[in-house]
Amino acid sequence: MTTPLYGFTGNEVQPIGQIKLVISLGEEPLWRIRTTTFIVVDAPSAYNVILGRPTLNEFRPVISTFCQKIKFPVEDRIGEVKGDQLAARRCYVEMVKAEAKSARKAPQIEVNTITEKPPTLVYEEKEEVQIHPC
Repeated sequence: MTTPLYGFTGNEVQPIGQIKLVISLGEEPLWRIRTTTFIVVDAPSAYNVILGRPTLNEFRPVISTFCQKIKFPVEDRIGEVKGDQLAARRCYVEMVKAEAKSARKAPQIEVNTITEKPPTLVYEEKEEVQIHPC
């Protein structure tokens, strides 16, 4: 693969290569296993891997970022993976720090524009929504 990838802040990253790995989602007996191809890059990140839509679609998941859960079918039952709020926050903070450090090393020139009159924002009235526990 010779096409560059772009990070969360728009920075360009050149792939080093590809590797096929077996990944599992869930815990036995409610788990699914798939082989997927990962693109390898040399870039600072708080993440070990990032799963894209094609890989996620193979697991047929229902993902709730609010509940930090992934549920997926396993034959006639449902498997799930529960997230960790503190670990997710640490990953986010580490990613932001790494991106900021990288930006200081190679600053990008940006142009900001000012419009004469800001656009008018229109808000719709919404019905009250009941929140269901996760």
